[in-house]
Amino acid sequence: MGLAGESGCRGLFAGEELSTVTASRVSIVIVTHNRARLLREAIDSVLAQTYARVELIVVDNGSTDDTGSVVNAYAGRVRYVKQDNLGVAAARNAGIGMSTGDYVGVLDDDDTYLPTKIERQVAILDAHPEFGLVHCRYVSTAPDGRWLEKSNISPEGAVLPELVCGCFLMVHTPLIRRQCFDDVGGFDQKIPWAADWDLWLRTAQAGYRFGGAQEVLCTYRMALGGTMMSNVARQELETMTALDRVYAAPAVPVAVLAVKDKAYAQNYLWLSSRHFGVQAWDEGWRCFSDACARLPRLRESPVNLVHIWRDDALGLRIADPLGYADGLMACLPTAFADLALYRDYLRSQILLGIALKNFADDEIGPAQAQLREAIRLDPQLPARPDAFAEMVYKLALRLAVASPLAYAETVLCNLPPEARALVAVRTRVLGDLNVGMAMENYWARQRARVPAQILTGVSRRPQWLLNRGVWAMLLKSLPARIGLAK
Repeated sequence: MGLAGESGCRGLFAGEELSTVTASRVSIVIVTHNRARLLREAIDSVLAQTYARVELIVVDNGSTDDTGSVVNAYAGRVRYVKQDNLGVAAARNAGIGMSTGDYVGVLDDDDTYLPTKIERQVAILDAHPEFGLVHCRYVSTAPDGRWLEKSNISPEGAVLPELVCGCFLMVHTPLIRRQCFDDVGGFDQKIPWAADWDLWLRTAQAGYRFGGAQEVLCTYRMALGGTMMSNVARQELETMTALDRVYAAPAVPVAVLAVKDKAYAQNYLWLSSRHFGVQAWDEGWRCFSDACARLPRLRESPVNLVHIWRDDALGLRIADPLGYADGLMACLPTAFADLALYRDYLRSQILLGIALKNFADDEIGPAQAQLREAIRLDPQLPARPDAFAEMVYKLALRLAVASPLAYAETVLCNLPPEARALVAVRTRVLGDLNVGMAMENYWARQRARVPAQILTGVSRRPQWLLNRGVWAMLLKSLPARIGLAK
């Protein structure tokens, strides 16, 4: 191994003020391989953290480009370790093994932290010794760095029943307590394609609770061809290996046993969409059949299935959503031949989703044309305002728009004549969005904003008065609103 830049970053050793000596110390590991151009942005994002006591270790996993020169420019602030390419899981373990922080985290070389990520997570870990890790939300970005979509709020607490149903954490979102990482054994190098999910599963199995800084604190650059996710066959093998381990444990919690069929079904459903995404239609339908065998109610509502496929087709990994739908329908197995009747409905729903995304990009003309085509394929679309309102609501909160409310107004003010009847959902959508934004602020602990948003939402959509959870959020947030609590 070659070493360079032995000191930590941002005053970790020399020149450290007395007031910071007792602060928790954080170690971040970036594993890199032939991404010198992107690596600089990742490094800068760690060095720009508002939390000062951070050491940064870059593990060069056998790069042949000018990665060394890029990292050496940060000498004195970054530790640089070059080794043979032993796989990303092994490299992460090596970096964490040589680190010194009380809390540890990893970052891929093409992703970034937002400035307050570590500060926010350290504060929660310091206050909650029962937490093994604290995760956060992230925003997916285009290869050029443009923000696209935000992740959802993720479960907190004893999360194993939710976690077995699918991985809801990106590898770089958590900050992990070192004692927890050491207890559960780090990333499993034998299943590198599922190593992060396997680590979270083992963490939850060991009894550690998960905390959440429920705000967007990092970015995830959408991968191009040739990445790990392109090899779905291996992803399937290792995903199922990780899940099988949970249910092969000597003592499986009752709550986890209760969702066993759902867990296998949800993971097979996710894998089916990955196979479909790389046009492995037979493998995709095999996984889909396995999901239905585990959870027969999936077959009870063809419309719900269409909505699952619509959301898959509209995912950021799919370059041609309509081609995805056409390929899926063209390869229907005999057991699912009845679903061919929903081909036009599926295409209509996908066009609707594309149109709504184009409204977010101010592509008004294309959006209107796509909406007209969606109605041509499904003339009943304007007669289902509730479904339309739900889709606008979800996209308004998920897309990286400046204002969800302004986005909704853009959609509703620019509907083509064929869809003009859908303007009637305006009051409902704006009411729901105010409550939805209140929920996000509540879980992000920005509670001073919550009461006004809830009251505005209720004034527009009185049905929220019947929701006990909304009332609970309002009452718990009032002290923050009047300055009695943070």
